[in-house]
Amino acid sequence: MSNIRIPDGDVVPAPPAPETNGLAVGAFVISLFGASLPALIMGIIALKQCRRDHRRGDGFALAAIWIGGLGTVFWSIFMIALIIGVAASGGGS
Repeated sequence: MSNIRIPDGDVVPAPPAPETNGLAVGAFVISLFGASLPALIMGIIALKQCRRDHRRGDGFALAAIWIGGLGTVFWSIFMIALIIGVAASGGGS
């Protein structure tokens, strides 16, 4: 932590950095483990909290939103293709 020198020569400690939002970090971590939809939801909530409370962690929240969003889109397309494939093959029987 750096100190701030004021004109009369006194040294005042710098204010502490804001805390990092734990929900943002958690959303990022679970997005890396493939829990796309929960990561997306948690990331959106964490980003709102970071902006409202002026806390750090908005980068983690944005990364979780992107990773979770892309994962959700991927899994949605995969499931639709799987359903179409099963339906086209006669219902799996």
